[in-house]
Amino acid sequence: MLKTAYRLSANLFNARFRPKALIHPLFVVYHITNLCNLRCFYCEDFSADKNHLYKPHELDTPQVKEVLRILRKKFDYIYITGGEPYVRQDLSELVAYMKQIGFRRIGINTNALTLDQKPEILPHVRDLVISIDSMDAPKKDEIIGCKKGGAQKIFDNLRWAAGLQKKYGYEVSINCVVAPHTLNDAREVLQFALQEGIRYSCIPQNVDYTVHPDLNSSEDYRAFIQEILELKSRNPLISGTRYFFQNILKLSPFECYPSVVARVNANGDVSWPCRPLKTIAGNLLETGSFDATVKEGIRKHGILNACGKNCQVRCYIETSLLVKHPLALVREFFTGLKSGSPLANPALQKLPVSAGYVPAEKHLA
Repeated sequence: MLKTAYRLSANLFNARFRPKALIHPLFVVYHITNLCNLRCFYCEDFSADKNHLYKPHELDTPQVKEVLRILRKKFDYIYITGGEPYVRQDLSELVAYMKQIGFRRIGINTNALTLDQKPEILPHVRDLVISIDSMDAPKKDEIIGCKKGGAQKIFDNLRWAAGLQKKYGYEVSINCVVAPHTLNDAREVLQFALQEGIRYSCIPQNVDYTVHPDLNSSEDYRAFIQEILELKSRNPLISGTRYFFQNILKLSPFECYPSVVARVNANGDVSWPCRPLKTIAGNLLETGSFDATVKEGIRKHGILNACGKNCQVRCYIETSLLVKHPLALVREFFTGLKSGSPLANPALQKLPVSAGYVPAEKHLA
C-alpha cells in the first residue's frame, strides 16, 4: 500500500512538473501464454490459428515461477492474461505459487470456456475478468470461432463463477468488445450484467491499435457510450473511470504514459516502453531483476511519455489518464464486494435479456 501511494504521488508530480521523468509502474500485466483456444474475429494478436507461431516460445513451469519470483520483488498486484491463461495445464500450480510468494492481489483475464476445469484457482483470485461480446449463443459461437455449444458453456461458467463471488471474495467483471456490427449485442451484454449484478465494461474494436473506422463515424456507438457514462454516475456495476469512457466517447488524443503499467511477455521479455511499438527492454530470466531490465530499456529506447501514437486500447488510455487523476484510480481499484454478493442486491434494475441466452438447468457446485 505504501509503495503504491508513493508511486501514485511521484507519478502525479512527474507528469505535471517533470515531463521527461520516469513514470513508475503501479502493477504488472503478465501475458503468461500466447496460446489461445478460440479464434475471436477482432483479436489481432492472439488466436488459436496462430498457436503454431508461439509454441516454441512458451516457458515451462520452473521458468514461469522464476519470472514470478522476480516480479514479486517489485510488485504487489499482478494481472494475468494471454492468449488464454487457462490453456496452461500448470495454471493452478502457478496461481497458487503467486499467492505463496506474497502477491497481494491477483487478477486473471479469461474467455471462461474452460473456467470450470480449474475451480481451485478461484480462492486465490481477486479480479476475474471474463470476455463476453454477445448474449446470443449462436452469434457468440460465430464471434469466437467456436463450434456450436461453446458460447453456452461460457455463459454457464460465467453464472457459476458469479455465484461464488461471496464465498471466495473475488469479483467477476465482464469485458465486452464493441464492434460495428455488435452494438446491439453490447447493449444486451450490459443488460445481462446489470440484471445479474456483475460489473461491466467495454472497449471499442481496434484495428492496428486504433478504433475501427466504422465506430469512429457511428452516432449509435457514441449514443451507447453516452448511455454507459450516464449509468456510471449512479450504478457501481459500471467498471472503468469516467475519464476512460469520456475518451472512448470523443476519441480524443491523450498523454500516454506506457510505463505506468509494466508488461511482461510470455517468454519473459519486458516490453519497453510498450507492446504496440514492439520494442523490448530485455528478458527477466537473463537480467534477474525488473529494475535492471528497465534500465537497459531506457538505455536502448529512452523514456517515452506523452507518446503521439495514441493507441485506443483501454489498458493504455485508462492508466495514462489516471496518472494525473490518481484518486479516480484508487476509487476504481479498490471497489469491491463491500456489501455482500451483488447477486443479492434488490436495488439492481431488472432488464430483459436476449432470447438467444438460454441458462443451463444446472450450474456447477
